[in-house]
Amino acid sequence: MIQEPAPSETKPSPRSETALTVAVPASASGPQFGESRFISRFGPIAVTLAIVIASLTVLVFADYTPLRPTSGVVLSFFLANAFIILALIGLLIAEAWRLYKARQAQLAGARLHIRIVALFSVIAAIPAILISTVGSVTLDRSLNPAFMQDVRGFIYNTAEAARLFRESQCRSLLQEAHLTASDLDRAKLLFEKDRVLFRELFASRSRYLGFATAALI
Repeated sequence: MIQEPAPSETKPSPRSETALTVAVPASASGPQFGESRFISRFGPIAVTLAIVIASLTVLVFADYTPLRPTSGVVLSFFLANAFIILALIGLLIAEAWRLYKARQAQLAGARLHIRIVALFSVIAAIPAILISTVGSVTLDRSLNPAFMQDVRGFIYNTAEAARLFRESQCRSLLQEAHLTASDLDRAKLLFEKDRVLFRELFASRSRYLGFATAALI
């Protein structure tokens, strides 16, 4: 009779044991995760506020609203635009810093995320640069046509023409004042004899010369 040997209880050797260690990245929780959630929530709000403030600024400055662009209103809109611009710049810096830290930690998809952000940044920046360049050139051409190539010279000539006109008006006024004085010297006898008739003569002379106000002192 053959007896089968009882199965021996074998214990696995220490070498056969495999330890499975799962590394949880620090960016999946903690302050960076909270910062990412804050940026994702506050970003659309900041962009919406920027669009609303910019639209209101254009409408108020173009005088399309009952609100007049006084100095106080202009200062208020200037501060609001400055604040929203600084907020958007802060969000961009925070997002760039988060991407940089993710790449330093060698997280999965960090490099792809950076490439996608860079690609969309270029796609968004190129049309804005083209539109601003074409708009500035078009505005310069419309304000500086062929007959006004030298805007500074044109403004200087306009100021010179205004100065000459003012001087000619002053000379004409002085000449008419001298003629009026000569007429009044000849009417001295009338002044002594009949004041009423003298006043009528003086008033008619003033109206003829176009004086707004005339007085004899």
